[in-house]
Amino acid sequence: MIQKSEVTSHIHQAVIDTIIRFATALDTNNWELYRSCFSDTVEVDYSDALGLPSTKVNADVWTSFARACCDPIQTFHVYTNFSVELNGDVAFVRNYHTSRHRRPNTTGGDQYTQYGWYETTLKNSEKGWVISSLRHRIQWCDGNPLVVDSTTDDYKQAEASVFGTKESSL
Repeated sequence: MIQKSEVTSHIHQAVIDTIIRFATALDTNNWELYRSCFSDTVEVDYSDALGLPSTKVNADVWTSFARACCDPIQTFHVYTNFSVELNGDVAFVRNYHTSRHRRPNTTGGDQYTQYGWYETTLKNSEKGWVISSLRHRIQWCDGNPLVVDSTTDDYKQAEASVFGTKESSL
């Protein structure tokens, strides 16, 4: 049986601060800040959004994928309803997200929004709390999913590096 530790207000805030830095980095295209949110290896599960299985990947490679997805668009992430559980130096967080994406384009509307939650595992390291596992769940979406352009060479190369695909899956 897993022993749960008491989550102090200091630990609670430090863990949530990492999640907020993750969102801020996405929305500001600050890829150095984004990378600092992760352990050196991260397990990612974006199967709801990408239709690809979860994978364990080097965080630098994952950061390159996020950059290929988000650099061409504007994003605005809102996170709420944080639930934090602690087991020693490992924290599990579940939080809701509204993830807005915008890119003027010729394939339809210029906005795409995802509504769902993240299930995130963080570990306490010498760098502070860092994400070791990230599971992105989608309850529903609205708008134009082609706002995130999976046809660019940068996207295809980044996706292949993370998921081992030859072509984009979106």
